[in-house]
Amino acid sequence: VGQEVAKIWRLPHEISESIFNHHTPSRAQRHKYLSSLVYLADVAVRQMGIGDSGDCSPAEVTDPYAEKLAADLEGVIARKEEYEEQVSAIVSSTPE
Repeated sequence: VGQEVAKIWRLPHEISESIFNHHTPSRAQRHKYLSSLVYLADVAVRQMGIGDSGDCSPAEVTDPYAEKLAADLEGVIARKEEYEEQVSAIVSSTPE
């Protein structure tokens, strides 16, 4: 569904492909790196308990390509409060 929305919105192919492959970035035809970043972001927010995609599987890095990029994933997750403060500041400054 995400890939179809990306096409409707005329997003670049690399974004559309990355959305499509964000659960299996190693399978991406051309954009493994970007697909892996989206995959790692998904793992991070699931570990932080942000949002609910309905995916109850363990939030861990299992894709071999993405594992190469996941060196500081724990550091990203540790900054959850900082991210929440930044989002709150953005939301509160947005005109209604």
